[in-house]
Amino acid sequence: MSKFKGKPGRHTPRKGAAPEPSQPGPLTPPKMDSSPLLPAPPAGNSRDTPRRRPAQLTGFRPAWHRWVAVALLLLALLIIGVNDAMRFTSIVLLPGGHSELYLLLGLVVGAFSGRFFGIFDREL
Repeated sequence: MSKFKGKPGRHTPRKGAAPEPSQPGPLTPPKMDSSPLLPAPPAGNSRDTPRRRPAQLTGFRPAWHRWVAVALLLLALLIIGVNDAMRFTSIVLLPGGHSELYLLLGLVVGAFSGRFFGIFDREL
């Protein structure tokens, strides 16, 4: 107990006096003991993998991915365009002439170029 009872504010003890235990008051929160009802957080072990930041998972593509994606997309458009051009003319530009399988091939190549554009990347 402080000998300055009833007086507001902080009081400095005299030199050599034993420090008094602090009592919770309006400005100091009471000390909380750890509750036995709450489980302790699990301790990490060597098998835990560190969390990656989302910026490392999405949105990062090297420059060569864009070039490959553009080249594949142009190839797909070329296959589809040449196939349709053979439909209306007698010129044979692709083996076997005009075929709907060339249209399917162009669509597959165009869809595969989306992989390099990052369209199918998972968002986290």
